[in-house]
Amino acid sequence: MDYQKLKKVKDKNEECFKCGSKKELYEDPNIEGLVFCKDCWEERIKTEKLEEWGMEEEIPYDE
Repeated sequence: MDYQKLKKVKDKNEECFKCGSKKELYEDPNIEGLVFCKDCWEERIKTEKLEEWGMEEEIPYDE
């Protein structure tokens, strides 16, 4: 999944479900009304990839 292919939110009153940011928000295609910012989408995509590889523990990322 690539967050850039998701629908960008234009409503200035919306905020990221996870961190509360109001910058670069994208809709969740699976859950209506749920939006995440770019940073949280990137983290979510990494986590989903790790789960696909069979890792269940969260791995700390070096930024």
